[in-house]
Amino acid sequence: MTPIAQALDFFFFQGEQNVKFGLLLAVLITLSNKLQKLRKKEFHLSSVAAKINLALWSRFEIFFSLSPEANIAITAAVLTPEVKMKWQPVLERSTTGINKEIVSRRVIQEICRFAESSNLAIQNNLKSNDLKHSSSFFDFDDDDDDRAKETNNMETDQIDVERVVSDQFYAYVSDVSDGPDVWERCPLLKQASIFFNIPLTSSAPVEKLFSFAGIVNTPRRGCLKGNFFEKLVLLKANVKFNK
Repeated sequence: MTPIAQALDFFFFQGEQNVKFGLLLAVLITLSNKLQKLRKKEFHLSSVAAKINLALWSRFEIFFSLSPEANIAITAAVLTPEVKMKWQPVLERSTTGINKEIVSRRVIQEICRFAESSNLAIQNNLKSNDLKHSSSFFDFDDDDDDRAKETNNMETDQIDVERVVSDQFYAYVSDVSDGPDVWERCPLLKQASIFFNIPLTSSAPVEKLFSFAGIVNTPRRGCLKGNFFEKLVLLKANVKFNK
């Protein structure tokens, strides 16, 4: 079953490269889509592919149904430049009540929650709004209640945060670039991407290192000292950097 082998290879055998949490949703939807194509293309594998796809949907139902519990995974997927919202049409064909605008609103709300909990993110992305900051100097009201002014300022900040997130989000989604240069135009989304795209843990690098140790520690090298043995293993593991 090529689709399953490719999905496993993508995550487990290339674990040093594909460590973004945002890739999880994309890989699951890609695997399901390939299984559906296999079911239509290969008649003799139709029933097997259908059962595997059904089991996949049952195990990862919260992701395929885009339930509220999967909001972080959805946001992480959208904030992965090479993925963005390319997976959304696949789910729209198989799941009712899912469209691009609904997904966009949920992602924007999740990023706004992140921005509100990070004062640094808010200040860094609103400091360019010179008009808002300079306008705090002017005073044309008869009311001298500082609390009312603070409340108005907080409401203005809230509106500005939502506006900044929305502007940067739609600019990011419409940008055809899928490289790191896209973050230069979306600094707040860059911080959100770092926050949501936590690395997925993988034992592949450690297992590879143990494999290298087994190659070095042969019966003919039974008298190697510990420090020399460690150097040989590290050289073997990092041979690609010496080329």
